Amino acid sequence: MKKVEAAKWEAQRPADRPAAQHADEMSALERERFSLAKSINDLESHLVHYEAVLASQKATLALLQEENQAGAKEPASRIELEWNLYKQLGVDWLEHDEGAGVTKARVKDMDRNDIHILELDNAKIEPVQQANLLWSLCQSSSLNVQ
Repeated sequence: MKKVEAAKWEAQRPADRPAAQHADEMSALERERFSLAKSINDLESHLVHYEAVLASQKATLALLQEENQAGAKEPASRIELEWNLYKQLGVDWLEHDEGAGVTKARVKDMDRNDIHILELDNAKIEPVQQANLLWSLCQSSSLNVQ
């Protein structure tokens, strides 16, 4: 019973302060309490968000490490990339003779269902002219790069 009496006495407004001052102090403490509660709530929501981001990043890291350990394919060489680009443009290289400097290519025209066979001879046509000829055929066939 003494504890209850002591709690009542401590909960009462001190006699040395006026009621208005006590009410102001209580409302200031209430505002501070609500402000702290809001800050705690905001921090908890940020924590949940960052934990989700961390979990996602860990999953991505695990997937990348698994691919790396599985012997992921090495990046394509420059030549492979060029061949893929030509293939997308509709150009298939048929044969190449290093000694004679002759290259044969097949250029497909999907719109007209047509095929052009080119024989690019380094002795007869300059490389720049070969490139321009190949490019003009690719443009005239109005091929779409995928």
